[in-house]
Amino acid sequence: MNRGYRLRALAMLALTVAALLVATASLGFAEDVLAQARSLAYSSKAQREAALDLLKRRLTQEPDDTDARVFYGIVLSWQGRYDEAREQLLQVLAKRPDHGDALPALINVELWSDHPARAEQLAREALSRQPNNLELLLAQAHALRNLGRRYEAIVV
Repeated sequence: MNRGYRLRALAMLALTVAALLVATASLGFAEDVLAQARSLAYSSKAQREAALDLLKRRLTQEPDDTDARVFYGIVLSWQGRYDEAREQLLQVLAKRPDHGDALPALINVELWSDHPARAEQLAREALSRQPNNLELLLAQAHALRNLGRRYEAIVV
């Protein structure tokens, strides 16, 4: 093998390793941002705006980060910003209708914003696809109770 070929091969290997390191660092960064946002949001109400800012920056860089978007929607709902929360959660559910965190979070948004009929509808539709999902069953019962349909809630 000539020396030029070996140098090119080593250069290609170095570029490949560098690309892998950058990709790995990016994944770690995304996890760090989400962990930091969770830490802030769970620490106190006063820190939730900081968590929202952090998540918003993350979503500006990576709009398809569903974990960040769902948590962003959840924190917005904790702040009583239900319309904004709904918008974020619906973006995720448009791509993944049975997202394990987005769907219960949206049902909560509907309950907390005094839309129990919408919450019940979401739970009912999801239960048609996941009939044994305990979280969805409880959400449907809660929505039915809020609608004054106590007997149906007990049956569920």
